[in-house]
Amino acid sequence: MTEILTKEIGTNQIAASFNKVKEYYLFSKENKESILKTVENEFFDGYSFQDVKDYYKNMADEKVEEIKKNYGYDITIVRDYIINNPGVVEKIRSFFSYGTLTIDPSTVITGSFKPTENPYQSDYLMVEIIDFEYYIDTLIDSGIERFIPLKVLKGILGFFKAYYLSVGIQINKDDVNDVEKIIEKITSSWSAKNVLYNLNNIISAVSSERVYKQKVYFSLLKNKLVFSKTNCEDLLLIVEFKTTTAGFDLFKECVGKDDMTEFYDYVVKRIISGLKRQTSRTISYTEYPLSSAVKGYVPICLYTDEEILSRISHFNINDIKSIIKNTSDPDQVKRLIKLWQDSMI
Repeated sequence: MTEILTKEIGTNQIAASFNKVKEYYLFSKENKESILKTVENEFFDGYSFQDVKDYYKNMADEKVEEIKKNYGYDITIVRDYIINNPGVVEKIRSFFSYGTLTIDPSTVITGSFKPTENPYQSDYLMVEIIDFEYYIDTLIDSGIERFIPLKVLKGILGFFKAYYLSVGIQINKDDVNDVEKIIEKITSSWSAKNVLYNLNNIISAVSSERVYKQKVYFSLLKNKLVFSKTNCEDLLLIVEFKTTTAGFDLFKECVGKDDMTEFYDYVVKRIISGLKRQTSRTISYTEYPLSSAVKGYVPICLYTDEEILSRISHFNINDIKSIIKNTSDPDQVKRLIKLWQDSMI
């Protein structure tokens, strides 16, 4: 009796579930504007792209304030230029290498010395830097103005200087009075550059792989598309956006233009195509590996008893718990556990 009931729970819900997907596929073909609106509002893990932009803008603003507080320098002009010129930091990075970035020795003024905070570096001292000036002509001669205006370049160098005036440098105690060694230490250090690169990473994150890599599910429980994974909703993965596809290039292009229309149209087409693909599956051969259920990509209600029994012995209790997280029906949970127990007899 239990065996018959288990089969009934499985097969009946498979048929009903595929009908839901088919009906939603037909709805999506006739109501593309509705799907588009949902994509615009929720595609990015349940948020709109404007939400994503605002999030990273706020992070960048906080970073600017942090730099101002820690080093006494307002880097706003640099931030704004990076925002309006995506990829510019990558283009100018090589110009800040040792050899191109130089300092006028006659401008270097040092102050007090003190031991480092690391007791294992007794041969080194922290040297206070009171003043110095970069040779900006060297950078101009290198051709950096092809990528960045002089005022922005001065803003970057101004920050680098403010950084070292604030934190000083660590140098071998035998070199504390050697101006050339001090200059070498400043220009070869990555510390200030990394602060700039971190700011750039925050700003450019809006077009990053992390933002683009999204999954779109269909909730069999709520009969709607889901863009942010939740538990107990019988989620079925419809489409996954990977950076190896042409869609990522289109995404970055649209971000650069600050117009996501073309990208959203692409997403809608991918969703409708994904729904169509799911409706082409059959009850007798669903083609879903059980590992997809463990990952939360396919609800257990879409597997027959035979499919579950043939594979479930390879999975452990944590895998079973993962499947249950994506299951809304208590009877389906009971079926899964019963079949798992049967597979170990």
